[in-house]
Amino acid sequence: MFGSTGRDAIFGSVAADRLFGDRGDDLLMGGPGGDILMGGGNDRIENSGTLSGDIELGAGDDVVELTAGSTVLGAVNGQAGADILRIIASADTTHAGNDAFFFGFETAEKTGAGTLTFTGTMFVSDGFTVRQGALSLASGSAFEVGGPGLVLQSGTTLSGLGSVRGVVDVASGGVVAAGIPGSGTIGVLSADDARFRAGSILDVDVNAAQSDRLVVAGITTVDTGAQVRVRSLVDRTAFPTGPQQFTVLTSGGGVTGNFQVVPLAFFSISSANTGNAIVLTMTRNAADLGSIALADNQRAVAGALQPVCDTASAGDQLAVCDTFLFATAGEARTGLDEASGAGLSHAAPLVADALEIAGRSLDRRVRTGGEVPQGLSAFADLVATAGEIATERGRAGRDDTHFGVVGGLEHRWPSGWSVGGHGAFIASEADAGLPARATLEQETVLVGAHAAYAAGAGSHRFRLE
Repeated sequence: MFGSTGRDAIFGSVAADRLFGDRGDDLLMGGPGGDILMGGGNDRIENSGTLSGDIELGAGDDVVELTAGSTVLGAVNGQAGADILRIIASADTTHAGNDAFFFGFETAEKTGAGTLTFTGTMFVSDGFTVRQGALSLASGSAFEVGGPGLVLQSGTTLSGLGSVRGVVDVASGGVVAAGIPGSGTIGVLSADDARFRAGSILDVDVNAAQSDRLVVAGITTVDTGAQVRVRSLVDRTAFPTGPQQFTVLTSGGGVTGNFQVVPLAFFSISSANTGNAIVLTMTRNAADLGSIALADNQRAVAGALQPVCDTASAGDQLAVCDTFLFATAGEARTGLDEASGAGLSHAAPLVADALEIAGRSLDRRVRTGGEVPQGLSAFADLVATAGEIATERGRAGRDDTHFGVVGGLEHRWPSGWSVGGHGAFIASEADAGLPARATLEQETVLVGAHAAYAAGAGSHRFRLE
């Protein structure tokens, strides 16, 4: 739908109005006076194309939903009522702001598990909350928020190379990761002010001389219990042997508080508040792989890897060793378990248990004698079990769970013979007890045939799988 270059308008009624734009559709209102006036009902706009012009939603509890492919050019005013602006990214997608202005929305949020990469310029007058997934600001983009600012809830991430014009408020479990995670490069993200609450995380990549950085123009507040987490982009041969300092945050208006460091197994890391910056100091410690092992299998793998890691200088060997070097103690132990095949040691008994469970169900269902009606019949069972194997010293204990379905078809003749086919699907999980920390998920499929003959008081049963 296209308007002219003069003043165009679309008028809604006092009832609930709905305006839809699919991907590739354009709703372009010409000239500076172009308007969409939605009326006084509970209105709804859903868009994955281009919206251009000013939109006034009027009274009522209105909803604007922007999905993948959406571009907004102009101003959207929620006006009276409890209005919602929702940007949905169920999968990774890009949203072009391009001078988009949103006023008067009581709730403005990003939902969906995907990463929403934002380009252009957007203004939201009353704050914006990332409820699910991640928000990434492309280089040169500006996300301006009034009110409570840009709020990151637990399990969400803010990343990128753009700027937040407003407060970044990070709740417990929320993550700020300047730059582009996984890109292998160092990046800078900026904000007007920042607040890291207890349990929130500042995630930084480092190389031999630099780190990601959050640049705050105003004030940064770091609550007790907020954390900083470090990942290395370079291998051990490029990392300095002595102490190395990294400025991970600067704040023109000063920093209050300091971060707790997520410890790495083989580095000593400290965080210092210098007044207007947070500076990390990293030093390689003298610990070896065996020092973090808790189980016998972990110690055995660590003993075999340590001589390799002491001399590795390139290639796959160095990459494997660095995986441990820049890991937390828990991550390193998990790596030792995976290298030892600890989880695989539970595979055979897990499959055997699943087959036994299916077999018991089939033995009950593959009936003989008068229990089975003549002709064709069907049977099905839901099966679920849970058990625990406890041992001393934590070497092999595990918790097992099994859940599945067993079923089949059977035909019986008056002569006493019956034949049929059966199948089973069992999903199993074994959770090894501490300190092995191995988890194995197993799916077992059983397909077979059976036959039975009943004569008088006796019966004979056969099963083939």
